[in-house]
Amino acid sequence: MSTIVDDATIRARLTEPKPAVDPGELTPHKPKRGHLEAQKQVEGAGGSKFRLILRQNRIDVHDFSVILGWEMPSVMRLFKLCRCNGRSHEHRNPLEQGEVFFDFHVHTATERYQEHGYSEEHYARPTIAYTDFHGAIRHLLEIGSFAPPAQGTLL
Repeated sequence: MSTIVDDATIRARLTEPKPAVDPGELTPHKPKRGHLEAQKQVEGAGGSKFRLILRQNRIDVHDFSVILGWEMPSVMRLFKLCRCNGRSHEHRNPLEQGEVFFDFHVHTATERYQEHGYSEEHYARPTIAYTDFHGAIRHLLEIGSFAPPAQGTLL
């Protein structure tokens, strides 16, 4: 059985300050099962280790995922704190009376979904914060408490 991470710890990891990242390192280029992928590891100000995982479908521009994971100490597991997805599929929140939507959406880890046997980041909400892959990257960096990129660099 996996360890359940409480909401306070999730919030602490999301808000732990993280360094700016070079936008060039966030361009998916490695082929992997129908999409391109990039990964970047960073260390937060409190010493926590994090991993950014970016996936973009080779054909469908709305099929993407931008993930912030926390490398949980001592359990050798990547805990997905949040994930910004494209609008390439329908999403269902089963604990919210089967709430369903088809839109850009942000997944957030919750203690509640873990307790009910779902993946930590199963819960999601539709968003208008972004409408494309690069917008999703900017949004994830913002909600994940990353320092802003150097002036003049664009995502």
